[in-house]
Amino acid sequence: KVAEDIKTYMPSIRNGILIQVSQRTAEQMLNIQGKEELTQAIIAEVSNVMGYDYEDPHAEPEADAKGKKKKKRAVYNPIMGVLFSSFIVQ
Repeated sequence: KVAEDIKTYMPSIRNGILIQVSQRTAEQMLNIQGKEELTQAIIAEVSNVMGYDYEDPHAEPEADAKGKKKKKRAVYNPIMGVLFSSFIVQ
């Protein structure tokens, strides 16, 4: 089902990815941290387009009334990662 949905949303997904890539500098794209940030931005963008919840894995957990950090139940999101098959920086 998800594969069929991806085909339906592909124009919006490509547009979102191009916007995310165009916001990065060459310097950002040449280091690992920049690629990891782009990966999370792409996952968030695709999740948003397809209507899935996205939780940033680097975000701090929210604290409850007593100040303790509470674990949230994981949300369903079939988008688990981004694979860069080639990367050309100009």
